[in-house]
Amino acid sequence: MTLGLTPDELQREIERRMDALDEAQEDVENLGPYGDLLRLAAAIAFQRAAELIVLNNERLAQQLAAAGVRLPPGA
Repeated sequence: MTLGLTPDELQREIERRMDALDEAQEDVENLGPYGDLLRLAAAIAFQRAAELIVLNNERLAQQLAAAGVRLPPGA
């Protein structure tokens, strides 16, 4: 049973947001080495958040199954 975003969907969203961050940095004056640092920090934060979302989705699926709630495949 899948609940919430899949890991692949999360990765696509992270890529989309990183692209948006890159575009925003291009629109602002050159941030020098701080631009790379900002991008690295954002990438790490997005990945950590995705890991927690996947973990939470798995826990919710377990709890719903234990409670007898059955979701259709792909829900």
